[in-house]
Amino acid sequence: MENYYKIYKELKMNRILLIAVSIAVLLNLTITTQPLKAQVYDEYGITTVIRGVPYAELTTSDNKVVVNANLFRLPPMTPGETGVRARDDGFYKVNLPFPYEFNGEVYNEIWICVNGYIVFLPPTEQLPTSLVPKHQTFDFYKYFFYYNASYPKNIVAPFMGDHFYRSGDDNTGPGERYLESEISYGSTDLNGDGTKDVFTVQWKNLNINYDDPLSGVDYVGIKSSVGNFQVKLYRSDDVFSKQGNIEFCYGTVGGKHPLFPTADDRIITKNAAIGVKGNSGSDGGFADFLNGLYNARQWNVDDMNNYDKNMSKSILTVSDVWPPSGGTDYRIVHYALGRNQAEDFWGDGDVNLSKLEGQKHANMPQSRYVTVSDARDILRSIVTRMPLPKERRREAYHGDVNHNGRYIFYRDMNWWGWNAAGTTRQYKDTTFKKLLYWKNDYYGDSVGYILHDIYTPASAGPPPVPEKWEVKVIPSGVNSLSQIYFEATEYDAALIMHYIGCRIPHLPYLPDSIPTHGKITENGRIADGITLGSVVNVGENLYQIPVYLNGYLSGPLAVKASVNGTVENISTASDVTAMHENDMLVIAGSDEFTPESPICFVTVRTDDKVLKLSEIRFNDVEKPAVSAELVSVEGNNGAEILAQNVPNPFTENTVISVNLVDNGNYTLRIYDALGNVVRTWENVTSGAIVWDGRDDSGFKVNQGVYVYRLTGDNLSVSKKLVISR
Repeated sequence: MENYYKIYKELKMNRILLIAVSIAVLLNLTITTQPLKAQVYDEYGITTVIRGVPYAELTTSDNKVVVNANLFRLPPMTPGETGVRARDDGFYKVNLPFPYEFNGEVYNEIWICVNGYIVFLPPTEQLPTSLVPKHQTFDFYKYFFYYNASYPKNIVAPFMGDHFYRSGDDNTGPGERYLESEISYGSTDLNGDGTKDVFTVQWKNLNINYDDPLSGVDYVGIKSSVGNFQVKLYRSDDVFSKQGNIEFCYGTVGGKHPLFPTADDRIITKNAAIGVKGNSGSDGGFADFLNGLYNARQWNVDDMNNYDKNMSKSILTVSDVWPPSGGTDYRIVHYALGRNQAEDFWGDGDVNLSKLEGQKHANMPQSRYVTVSDARDILRSIVTRMPLPKERRREAYHGDVNHNGRYIFYRDMNWWGWNAAGTTRQYKDTTFKKLLYWKNDYYGDSVGYILHDIYTPASAGPPPVPEKWEVKVIPSGVNSLSQIYFEATEYDAALIMHYIGCRIPHLPYLPDSIPTHGKITENGRIADGITLGSVVNVGENLYQIPVYLNGYLSGPLAVKASVNGTVENISTASDVTAMHENDMLVIAGSDEFTPESPICFVTVRTDDKVLKLSEIRFNDVEKPAVSAELVSVEGNNGAEILAQNVPNPFTENTVISVNLVDNGNYTLRIYDALGNVVRTWENVTSGAIVWDGRDDSGFKVNQGVYVYRLTGDNLSVSKKLVISR
């Protein structure tokens, strides 16, 4: 008990440190082809090995309960198959001493499998009959690493392999006998406060990887291949979550019947899977897993610094030597990543979950824990095409500040669509992504309001029925909170910045619309899209384009688009944040915007003759593509080095584009009608310069005609502009 309590205290003390290290690792992930549906990846931090905690068998002080071999069953569990096959691959259900969250669901019971793992299964579901393969036909580790509808899901596996629960029924004949196995479970109060803190499942003297290639008889195994191991589920001390740490413990291997020992000394410790596995993936592809054998020794600084969590969801390492942890006083620990477990508010803006216990904004008000970093996290997920974790209570859940990002996937067997020719409607088996627009402050109280359109074809009757579309409730198959997902867009990022600017009172912000107004002239309009300005060639296949709004806007602004090339840079001319990667660009902010001033300047490298912006989304509304003709460097002449300002005349801001073929020392000056210098820019390079109609002292200049001149390196080019106030 003293060792247990020591471990418990160490886990609590190290939790914040490991969370911090895990966050640092997450910020440096590389993009892989691993399915984006992964969930357990977002629930656990660094997988570590701790030491100095010897293996300890369950005792009566742990409220130990032995599960008799004949209680194990094969699915379907009622009535269920018993006997030799059940002792080979059977399951037994037990109640947990405390609620435990795994993969987005809270469970009060688990299924123990003879084959060295436990399964989390909702009480309304049954283990599938296809779960257990036929004897000697399957490599069990494939169960863990790959996805298939019949493979086990939501599992925790300290040593998943082809094992056998040996009982007296296996020792009825003469000669050598098996060492009898024991599978048990128990719960322990670690600190003496009367609350159960850890739940343990123990496989004792289990006939591990028992199948004997030298024997042609089913269920006759290697009698000397015996192992002892445990899995421990820790009660969470996180007020936001019921998900605690998971620990794998390993005892001795080998063991023989005390009276009728075998002469065989083989112990098969290879090819078992170790780790945690979720419930998502695509048939034949990788499952959602974290490999417990890819870990960092907690006492080794290099291990901790060099740990690449991305490897834990792709490496296919299986067991080899015993014990898998490295020693019988070593334990593999999957640390619950508390920063991912908050359930306080849907859409509260805390995308990086900085208000959680141990984080820098813990116990602070929303005005402190919502920062520009939260908006940037959303924008980064957009440009990298790596969505924020979409599950309930994860980052996207908090980032969906206007509650329009909740959605489901469901398969509809009654949907009617058009045939290939587009002439008649026909039956189609379709998987939908359905956005759920019902807005409310709480998460789970509107599931029953999920509606979608169903087409019913005409019927000749009697009586005749005309074709019609009906609004029906989503099928009952969508009945779990874990089946409902969330996404945050660049408009959510803009709303966060709108909140930071004190222009809305709180997040989430749920009114159907935010007033968008501003300086509306007689011919003005409210902006609902973007336009492209004059293109400036700034190098070989390199172009800079100013991007404007097509009207006025006061409030949040968000634009996402992709280009037919590579975005090299984005500079903003207004109070907006911009990000780019490869062909994708995104901006978000909150300000007063006019059609005369560009919202940003985009530098693009492309071989095409026409620049095209597609996949445009403007304040959460999809828009058609826009394009602009491109002019090569060879087509430039001296006058085009300095472009005419846009717009001209102007009232507030204008853009002067500079196109320098060679680098050098250049200066741009603006002169009034008397020849006085009113504004100067030194060290000018190719690009766009925004002039706000103010002099070098920050005062607005008078309306009238001005001259702007670019000089340097034997160059002098000038043009006129007009200010009209």
